[in-house]
Amino acid sequence: MNTTEWVITATDLQTDLAAVLQKAQQHPLLILDEGKPQAYLVSVDTFDRWVETLTQAEDAELVANITLGEEQFRHGEFMTLTDAQALLETRWQRLSPP
Repeated sequence: MNTTEWVITATDLQTDLAAVLQKAQQHPLLILDEGKPQAYLVSVDTFDRWVETLTQAEDAELVANITLGEEQFRHGEFMTLTDAQALLETRWQRLSPP
């Protein structure tokens, strides 16, 4: 497939919406207005797949961070809430103007 088929103009969108929507079911489309990229048009199925992929990646990152935190806790690598508040207060004071 020629990737130039993935680019349409805003005029094409206005004049032949049905054809553009049909094309968007096959692959994402880049919409140009006066030669400048303005938006992408993707099918609902493609968008849903992208959201699911991102959600899974975020979930995997969250699980990895929780696992790391639990491991650090088991090894005593943590600070109390009081210590964390004191650390933040010290940093805040360094950032605040005199």
